[in-house]
Amino acid sequence: MASSSYNNGYGDQKRQTGQEDRLSLLPDVLLLDILSYIDTKIVVQCSVLSKRWLTVWTKLSVFNFDFSLYKVNQTYAKDSSFDTFVNNVLACRNKSIKIDSINIKVIDYSTMALVFDHALWFGVPNVSIDTSRNPSGEHKFSCFNYNDSLTNFSLKGPLDFGQLPKFNGLVSLHLERVNLVVSEPFSCFPNLEKLSLVNCRVVSSEIRVIGYRLSKLTISSVCYYPENFLLLTPELVLLELDGPVPMSLKAAFDELPSLESVYIDYSYPLNGFQLDHTLIKTFRCLKNAKHVHLSTSTLKLLYKARDMLAEERCLFWNLKYLNFIPKPNEPVDQQVLESVLAYLCEDSPQAVVDTMHRWLNSTSLTAIVFQCQCVTT
Repeated sequence: MASSSYNNGYGDQKRQTGQEDRLSLLPDVLLLDILSYIDTKIVVQCSVLSKRWLTVWTKLSVFNFDFSLYKVNQTYAKDSSFDTFVNNVLACRNKSIKIDSINIKVIDYSTMALVFDHALWFGVPNVSIDTSRNPSGEHKFSCFNYNDSLTNFSLKGPLDFGQLPKFNGLVSLHLERVNLVVSEPFSCFPNLEKLSLVNCRVVSSEIRVIGYRLSKLTISSVCYYPENFLLLTPELVLLELDGPVPMSLKAAFDELPSLESVYIDYSYPLNGFQLDHTLIKTFRCLKNAKHVHLSTSTLKLLYKARDMLAEERCLFWNLKYLNFIPKPNEPVDQQVLESVLAYLCEDSPQAVVDTMHRWLNSTSLTAIVFQCQCVTT
């Protein structure tokens, strides 16, 4: 009788079918790790399975909230039940257990702000917010609480990203589809090590990336309006550029003295003389790079700017490894390849030249760099 009561009927069904409930036999540590990959709503619903599951969700350290599970009339309109659920979970969880991560997909700005402030108030180190399906237009992203426990932050959606309070603990920041509306949006993160800007829009007259500990920077398909994009990043090791050719990229501190590896995939560039100037100024910042990866389209752009390149000293001074990354259905003319190769290796005749497909995404650049270092050593 005690066993039947404990399993709340679930155990009876299990014995009748001859199946063993192995999941419920797992220790809390392992079970909670598995549940951390599941939406919190589903985890809470599992509490009806048995007494064993009744309070499991209250011990979660990772919370995943997705508004799409609350569809109303087959639309993603604002639903108060989602707000209520999020509030109840955060209020009724076991407060003695520290939250490690909060990941939320939401369309309502007020809910987003509430969850973010809650995360900061309780010192959550990993926060991911996705408002990309917000139908109500752009909002200013701000916060009133802050805590140095925040170490990894991802923000996606139509939001104006301006000056925030100082977050000394933040080491990784990913921004996607946000508007950069101030000239120094990252100066409040003095210990930032990794920065990714994906499909962002720059509306300030000038952008300064100030990061004295920044080691990896990704700029992908960013829409530029200012004339200058200044890097004050003396510890930058990896730089990734792709999308349209940006405005003049400039760098302080002896043109990025710590730069080891660069990946460049420029596409649908500007035309004419302005392109040449922009391209040359950008490459001037990269002269200390030792491992360089260039896409097919980038090679063609360099060849197009060959007249101006002829007046410029070789772009790379310490080149050890040069990799051309072919793209499907985009062959490179041999004349283009040989011309650009001769120029880039002018000051580095011992550089290893290779053609290696970029089969992994942007986060795999570190692995590619490791392979390059193995080749050059």
